[in-house]
Amino acid sequence: VGPTRLAVASVELAKAGFDATKNMEALTAAAKASVATDYPIESMIEGLMSASRQFGESDFSKLANIFAATANAAQTSMGDIFEAAKLGGTLGSQLGLSAGEFAAMTAALNNMGIKSTEAGTQMKILFQNLANPLGQGKEILAQAKSIGISVTDSVGNLRKPWEIINDMQVKMDELGL
Repeated sequence: VGPTRLAVASVELAKAGFDATKNMEALTAAAKASVATDYPIESMIEGLMSASRQFGESDFSKLANIFAATANAAQTSMGDIFEAAKLGGTLGSQLGLSAGEFAAMTAALNNMGIKSTEAGTQMKILFQNLANPLGQGKEILAQAKSIGISVTDSVGNLRKPWEIINDMQVKMDELGL
């Protein structure tokens, strides 16, 4: 990561309202993640700023570590995670997913060959259908409920998508499917 690229990234952070201290913290975190994942610093800053807004996480170091660890541990890249977040991150966050949970779902989809914007689109559709099921989605959720699978917890909050999927797998196993 060269000085010119760092300067450009620093200007972008300043434009976003980061004071000097926050700018240096964010720049340091982004530079480390950029080197660790071989992802351009300017794109890293852009992706982290977007994820920060989506998931309400102001600690760039935490976000950078979450996404870099996910990208390096799975068959995915920072670009795949950021592209998926552009489409599904905000809705996922509104449904209670953390940045780490969203990144893990993105990595799982990437490992199945569903990459980048396609992963984001699929997660967005899933989140929309869970939050506000229509037509056939309502029928499917009613059928799931009839066999003991609920999409909400005891107080009416939407459960995490993988909890619902896990319950479905358990029921399918019980039914011999």
